[in-house]
Amino acid sequence: MLLLGGSLFFTSCEDEEKINPMQTIENAAVVTFRIMNDDINIGPNDTRDFVADVGRQERVQSYSLEVTRTSGGTTSDPVSFGSWTGDDFPFTLTIDVATLASTFGISQEDIQANDRFNFLGTSVDDRGTVYTIDNFNGNITGTPELQFNSDGYDFDIRVVNE
Repeated sequence: MLLLGGSLFFTSCEDEEKINPMQTIENAAVVTFRIMNDDINIGPNDTRDFVADVGRQERVQSYSLEVTRTSGGTTSDPVSFGSWTGDDFPFTLTIDVATLASTFGISQEDIQANDRFNFLGTSVDDRGTVYTIDNFNGNITGTPELQFNSDGYDFDIRVVNE
């Protein structure tokens, strides 16, 4: 009976690891953003850009972004904004009105004040585990040099009046 209990406990731990592969930050495939400008909003006349330095933990093998546009109360289906492999890191991500218009196949004039663009990131690690915003609950904290925020997995850019 004792042997059976030990076996059940071991199986339980193994199952928990499969359910939650991010027991520690060191085991995760985390993409990090360092936003370079103070204002992540962009103007309809393309005068302000969103700029971020994007880094990764060693386990990240790939990273991709999808974006939706909400305009006039209607939200589009997600479209691919870009994808990168581990060899592409680090890189600088710059988003402007022209890039957003091109991504959605619309003219720059179609982008209006109060439009909102929501970006969702996905990373895949060297084990094939997929990470999205659903894996992150607030801030994950590891050792002091591994402070983490979830900007690379869920961020908005709003178009403002100038």
